[in-house]
Amino acid sequence: MSDLKEITEAINSDSSYTEGGTIITCPNHFVRRMFRCWLDGSYKGQEHYKLNKRAIKRCIKSELLPAWALREFFHYMAYEFESTPTDVARCAAEALTLHGTELLAKELAADAYDLVADELEDDSLEHQLFGELLQQVEAY
Repeated sequence: MSDLKEITEAINSDSSYTEGGTIITCPNHFVRRMFRCWLDGSYKGQEHYKLNKRAIKRCIKSELLPAWALREFFHYMAYEFESTPTDVARCAAEALTLHGTELLAKELAADAYDLVADELEDDSLEHQLFGELLQQVEAY
């Protein structure tokens, strides 16, 4: 079991890639980069990647992608830190405000969307729905 303080510090740490960007503001933040590796199957294999792609496509249509991405992020962090998704969620709540958690969920959704974006037609419903989500993120 990992020390919960380590999880909170990982979420709060600044990015060394972009002169101090946070997990919310920096797509190259180390934790977000490793989350994308989680999504693409680098941690748990090809079958996990396929499951993630199917889930992402379903969640785009139902507008649940931010919630799914945040839940999957908690699972990734739990795996990485040998903890539980519940403990990671507590650490995220401690490290970020509610507004910050919502923003993180939308940024993680953007990371997840990138995994399937090439497979979607430019005029597809999924592409349009995700474009609306990106506009909401940019409005913050």
